[in-house]
Amino acid sequence: MKIRVKEGYWNIISNVLNRSFGPSTAHNEWGIIGIVRKLGDEVFFITDVIEPNDPKDVQGSRGNLRFSPNYIRRAQLKGKKDGATGLIFFHTHPFSKDTVSFSPYDDEQEPELMKNLCDVWPGSEHVSVVRGERAFKARAYLKVGGVCQIPKLIVVGKGLKLIPTNGVADKPAKAAGIFDRAEVLTGSGALAVLGQLRIAVIGAGGTGSLMVELLKRAGGKDIVLIDDDCVDDTNLNRLLHASVLDAKEKRKKVYVATYANHLTGIGGSVEPVDGSIIDASIQERLKQVDLLIGCVDKDTPRCILNKIAVETCIPYIDLGVEIGSDQETVKSLDVRVTHVYPGGPCLECLGLINHENIRLEGLQPEERRRQISLGYSQDIDLKQPAVMELNMRAASLASLLIRHMVQPFLDVSLKTDMRESLLTLKHRQLGIKSERKSPCVICGM
Repeated sequence: MKIRVKEGYWNIISNVLNRSFGPSTAHNEWGIIGIVRKLGDEVFFITDVIEPNDPKDVQGSRGNLRFSPNYIRRAQLKGKKDGATGLIFFHTHPFSKDTVSFSPYDDEQEPELMKNLCDVWPGSEHVSVVRGERAFKARAYLKVGGVCQIPKLIVVGKGLKLIPTNGVADKPAKAAGIFDRAEVLTGSGALAVLGQLRIAVIGAGGTGSLMVELLKRAGGKDIVLIDDDCVDDTNLNRLLHASVLDAKEKRKKVYVATYANHLTGIGGSVEPVDGSIIDASIQERLKQVDLLIGCVDKDTPRCILNKIAVETCIPYIDLGVEIGSDQETVKSLDVRVTHVYPGGPCLECLGLINHENIRLEGLQPEERRRQISLGYSQDIDLKQPAVMELNMRAASLASLLIRHMVQPFLDVSLKTDMRESLLTLKHRQLGIKSERKSPCVICGM
């Protein structure tokens, strides 16, 4: 179980809680209330923060803190209006340093507060977080009864920050020996964070199989790989670890990649999911992961992933490979890596989703060919890129971006959308469509 929050909201929460720890403060307890929506069984997603607007909203001393009934009521009404799951209460213990825990006063008062909330908000679930100077501890009050400890909180912005909420200050463990040389680049911090994230790779083809390999060797230990396609002869020039026997027996790509991971013995797991992103149950499952990586070659799955990322505050890395040519010459060899994050433009804003393609992708092949032949649309049944060198370039760039997200090491600020032409060996920057005159229907930008 975990808590997920946008960086902007986390900054508001932190600014309030920091009042307890400054050198010139009175070291009184402080607090703030947020609104949460539960995603599946694992994630409490902070959808809003209700700042105190009256001195009486939060009354703290050196030994306890009290949220006023009006403040709680205001947060509750907003949460119910928004269709949220419940509230999240943050408060401080000013004299705790590297360890923190709930006090006997918290243990006595919180259950009564949560019971009262559930009486007026049936079926709701609530979260409580206490902060020491350098440590956090969190627990959830569930509608099925009982209290569940929450071990981590993930802050999502242009970067990705993991905060332990187990009551102990974060001290990244030393990486295993096989990662020694990687530490020169990103240090043990990035390796430790990647090892604690659940990462979903959608697409197990030429790019997806490479991404799984790179993530494993960057410290990733919990990877979910989703695809419903089988290996065939045309895949063998670009599908990592695929064999002639795999193609002959039509083995699923996800199982080929999973078995290859088992053979490496590096550790961690790759969970194969034989299914399509079109499946609603898979979409719901993706809302609970910590990072989405799209290795798909159609606009329909790309559109679905973009929407999930924006609505549930999950960082999304979208990979693209493009070969442009006529009968005689190659016109373009481009790779693209796009990062969708809270506060940044989404794929819709950037013009990277073609809705005509989505319409045609939803048709049966015969009907699609008929409409194309009648001139209703341009042909989208083009052969997809099939050059492993391009796939490797895109996967490598995406992997470095992910390392930088969890522990910045680059000298420049990364752009939202990165493109590289392998014909000219130059980087390109894609701008937001200039003709857009209204906010994006997906992310509002």
